[in-house]
Amino acid sequence: MNFILLGPPGSGKGTQAKNIVKKFNVSSLSTGEIFRNIKKQNNSIKKLISTGRLVPDRIVIDILFDCFKKNKYFESGFVLDGFPRTISQAKGLNVLLNLKHIKVDVVFFLDVNSNEVIKRILKRMICSCGLSYNIMSYNVGNRYNYCICGKKLKKRDDDKEKVIKERLCIYEKFTKPLIEYYKKFGILVYIDGSRDEMCVFKQINSYVKKRNFY
Repeated sequence: MNFILLGPPGSGKGTQAKNIVKKFNVSSLSTGEIFRNIKKQNNSIKKLISTGRLVPDRIVIDILFDCFKKNKYFESGFVLDGFPRTISQAKGLNVLLNLKHIKVDVVFFLDVNSNEVIKRILKRMICSCGLSYNIMSYNVGNRYNYCICGKKLKKRDDDKEKVIKERLCIYEKFTKPLIEYYKKFGILVYIDGSRDEMCVFKQINSYVKKRNFY
């Protein structure tokens, strides 16, 4: 099974990617995580991400091709989180998949309105282990601001209101057209991303069961 997760920043793509990996035993590829690691050594990438701008398509596609060469995504299936983000990236992905005679089974669009996105991201805290939390609802054993792994939570560098709004503008201009793009292939599925994590995943799981993907 091969999945793509689409949606605005803060729509829960990363969270649902983890749920999909756990449930369906597929590999996960998050371009957001990849570039957050790259920016530690690359100032030009760091500047783009910290201001909410997109990394150029050519760089993203080259890195994606490299990731697929190094990992066995085609053997177990995959879920793509944060890729593609433009029509050009989607076409580049098609080239790669066609070469391997692989197809995407479903594109889940996590639909969340802009106001909800801004509220979510401003309340988001992350851990170096990869988990993220909503600081208004998370509290385990009075260890507020600490992950369940024991490490202290922190804000992401780009989780600032000005940057969030810039990211939303870019999403509307470059990423949202992918909804119509994938709708033409008959593989786009709308998911109400405004609900809580498990309700969102129940919608995803229900669709997969209905289509007998496993």
